[in-house]
Amino acid sequence: MTSLPSGNAPTFLKTLITSSIRKWFTPSWPFVRGSWESNILPYFPVSSIDVDLDDEGRVRKGRLVFEGRVGREMCNAWGNLHGGYAATLLDVCTTLTIVLHAQPDGKWSTAGVSQSHNLLFHSAAPDGTHLRVVCETMSVGARTAIVKGELYDSVTGRLLVGMTHTNMFVGATQETAAKAFKPLVERMNLLPNVDTARVFEDCTHEGKLAATTSGGHDLL
Repeated sequence: MTSLPSGNAPTFLKTLITSSIRKWFTPSWPFVRGSWESNILPYFPVSSIDVDLDDEGRVRKGRLVFEGRVGREMCNAWGNLHGGYAATLLDVCTTLTIVLHAQPDGKWSTAGVSQSHNLLFHSAAPDGTHLRVVCETMSVGARTAIVKGELYDSVTGRLLVGMTHTNMFVGATQETAAKAFKPLVERMNLLPNVDTARVFEDCTHEGKLAATTSGGHDLL
């Protein structure tokens, strides 16, 4: 059995995050096979999960840390981490951090859709650099979540890239969720040995899905 990440978060929250990663960012799973996201988290596993809880046990602030190493396939022609890869890495990691604020009615359990990314590049990360990605929720409300993500050289502690990610929650009924997932299910029907009914049930969380609007790509 794979051990859970370190940190003070309750076991159920650690399980929520690790199961989200397993479902949505594993290259062998039909939903993400061949997608851009499938090239991210397998190389940057989550190492710690921490939360600040209020008196009623609700998450006020969440913090995820991911660690990994820059590979040549992540680099530009000059041998440094490509800015597009760094942006996607921070997008995925900050989005997962929002899931720590998931509510019983399903809100934020699948994060939402990105409204804006504000990035600041401080320094290059050459091939082989060991990275530490630190993400913290700054504000999570009824419709909007703001998360800070920072990419560090884990050896020197130097800040390499910073991002402020604004994410919008878009609620969905099971009917609108079915419409959102229709192209996906049609695509999976072309794949051998895929139980599309089971996959759809997993995706919709029994109808409690925070789905994107038409054309969105940030469902977790």
